[in-house]
Amino acid sequence: MRNYFFKAILPLTIFCVLSCKKKEHDPPGPSIPCIILPFQLSGTSVNFSAANLTMRAKFGQAKSWSIIIKGQTSGAIKTYSGTGDSVHIDWRGTPDSLPFFQDENVVIKFKSPCGDTITKSITISNPVNFNNHDGVSVSDFEGNGMVNNSFTYNGYNMTGWSSYYTSPAVITEFGLKTNPLLPLQGSTYMILKGTTGTSSFLGGAYGTINLGSLPSNDPDSIYFNMLVHNGGNTNTSLTATVGYSGQQYTKSISLIGNNWKVVNYKLSDFKNIYNNTISDTYMISYLDFGILTNTGGQSAEVNIDFIVFTYGAPLIGK
Repeated sequence: MRNYFFKAILPLTIFCVLSCKKKEHDPPGPSIPCIILPFQLSGTSVNFSAANLTMRAKFGQAKSWSIIIKGQTSGAIKTYSGTGDSVHIDWRGTPDSLPFFQDENVVIKFKSPCGDTITKSITISNPVNFNNHDGVSVSDFEGNGMVNNSFTYNGYNMTGWSSYYTSPAVITEFGLKTNPLLPLQGSTYMILKGTTGTSSFLGGAYGTINLGSLPSNDPDSIYFNMLVHNGGNTNTSLTATVGYSGQQYTKSISLIGNNWKVVNYKLSDFKNIYNNTISDTYMISYLDFGILTNTGGQSAEVNIDFIVFTYGAPLIGK
């Protein structure tokens, strides 16, 4: 009986051992590559007045990645980062913060989730000016934009800028300026300078605009952007107004500090006297800047540059 037991159990034991060893040595399944589509750019040069720069990559699984773009002349920087199994970015030429990119060589560093850093270089042949589907350039005061570099004192200028004031207030300087400030974009900017009269309102400047080329008339998706600098009195304030046919919508702009800064607001932030928002941005026909001081009899100076309306995102950040 005992011999019979061993004769019966021995083949089962051998089968089990061989079976287990076979499983231990089974080859693994096919491995998933880390990179499926290497980091690619849509070109080695880009004209941002006509197109964006597309960056793409694809991984075998969701991983973290990052991109740093740096202008070699301007020092401007743009960064992207994320987690996923692919990268698909359309960079339109804007930085994360000032300064702007120029006509220059740009280095792009892609930190791969597979452990290496890929470096590519491109040339910007024309920096962003938003004369495309992404925006409308009002004026960069370098000769580009729908409002040209002509200036009329206290009168009407259909194609350029017009100033206005009511005596005894007076605007003493109005037009293009290069010095003593160094503008953040280009070499010239617009100056509005004067003295208030008996009231705190100095006056302002306005130009004719049209936002009909933008892909939307929704005030919540259209952004007003510009560079602004307070050149004098710390009690100076600025208003920006858009309007048409007797309707006007205004936004107050902070002038705290004495450095150039970027301001941007959605057009839904502009309100009329009843605190209502414009319903159709395609109806806007003019842009007006007004200057105030806290009391009458004070001097004021405001410098303005690179006025642009953008669609979907503000000037800085997309």
